[in-house]
Amino acid sequence: MQLNCVDRGRVRRAFHRQAGSYDEHTRVQKRVVSRFVQLLAHKSLAPASFLDVGTGTGMLSRGLSGLYPDAAACGIDLAFNMCRTAQQPTWTLNADAEKLPFRAKVFDLVVSTSVFQWLGQPDEAFAEACRVIKPGGWFCFAMFGGDTLHELRSSYRAALAGSASVTGDPTHRFFSPREVSDALARAGFAVPEVFSEHETDLYPDVKELLFALKGIGAGNASPDRGLGLARRSVMLRMMEIYQERFGVDGEIPATYEVIYAFCRKGPC
Repeated sequence: MQLNCVDRGRVRRAFHRQAGSYDEHTRVQKRVVSRFVQLLAHKSLAPASFLDVGTGTGMLSRGLSGLYPDAAACGIDLAFNMCRTAQQPTWTLNADAEKLPFRAKVFDLVVSTSVFQWLGQPDEAFAEACRVIKPGGWFCFAMFGGDTLHELRSSYRAALAGSASVTGDPTHRFFSPREVSDALARAGFAVPEVFSEHETDLYPDVKELLFALKGIGAGNASPDRGLGLARRSVMLRMMEIYQERFGVDGEIPATYEVIYAFCRKGPC
């Protein structure tokens, strides 16, 4: 698996800053939560406890409260302000998905949405989920996959190719369903069910899309912080290319590939 070069501190700070405005900009994330809860309902699970990894403002945990009203719920989030603003019937901790602060085999179900794409690679987080799940318990999540924001990324690369002063490609790389499935197998989950669906949002222009991404803290997580005016010129050219290639009827699309995964931990 090719690794993402991700500045985890930058990710944490971005989501920490945007905790108060997160729900105002999460159109796709809200649809993902709704779809995920719908898919979980068909699994007919009855967990006595569940852990929400990357709980954010508690959107997923609130959605699951109707499915599992008697379950003891716990959430963790890397960003401290997300924990403070979480509106949910959940015990919330400021913690890292790659270093869960729980003993082994304590949860019947571990869930997550729109989180694992921010990891350099998912193996450690998946292994941690497997560690804290009871034998026979479930690990179920949704994350953004390889086609996510392909319009933005291809437009940026085209603008970068025309620049003599800026080199390298700091755009975020998203994992494919196959890479996710293989990582789950390495973590110890047997025969994971992994598939993807696509969601598309429309914006009046590229500036509005970038504003929305910034509003949820989902800026580029690359350690490359840019080169001042040279990087600005690339960004302006990117916006032009995006509009030229993808603009239709005064709007531009932003595509998200959503990977859904459902797997069970075997007896051990």
